[in-house]
Amino acid sequence: MVENSGLEAMSVELTLRQTKIRHLHMKEMVCVTPETSLGDTIATMQRQRNGCALVTSNSSLLGIFTERDLIRK
Repeated sequence: MVENSGLEAMSVELTLRQTKIRHLHMKEMVCVTPETSLGDTIATMQRQRNGCALVTSNSSLLGIFTERDLIRK
């Protein structure tokens, strides 16, 4: 049984190495500005069932706000 788990892990690793990001089904991203309230950001993330939001200003990415950021605060 241990040998089978090792083979499965190798198969997963090989799949991860070979799969390109462009082949993944991507969701539309939540984008907010630094002025967007935390409450509005979380509500939008929940509504769109997305675990993160891109923080942008003048078409530049400033950061990524994630569910984990909320838990840490």
